[in-house]
Amino acid sequence: MSNNVKDENPKLSKSWNDPCFTAVQEDGSKIEWFEKDLNPETLVVMEKLLINLQQRNDLDGKYQQAVIIAQSMQQIMDLHGLFYEKLLNLNPGKKIVDSEKVILETNDKTKGE
Repeated sequence: MSNNVKDENPKLSKSWNDPCFTAVQEDGSKIEWFEKDLNPETLVVMEKLLINLQQRNDLDGKYQQAVIIAQSMQQIMDLHGLFYEKLLNLNPGKKIVDSEKVILETNDKTKGE
């Protein structure tokens, strides 16, 4: 963006002297971009980046909830597997059926474990 439009308000930052984007590198150093220094092509990319970051921030809470729900579902499925395995190891009332034919039936009160 050229300096001759400084009388207008910046679109991407609070003021022309504030960076519109700051990136912190792995080594702790920072890179700052100022809207007044961006050419038209870079300005378009910066706008898209900032929109993308806002979308990510908007979804972050829902994403965290989804992670918790997925973890809870996995725990429930794990428990389901354990309960089913335990049920298979218990004999009372178990019937093994193959094509409408009962192969094994146990109705005694003894436990398999």
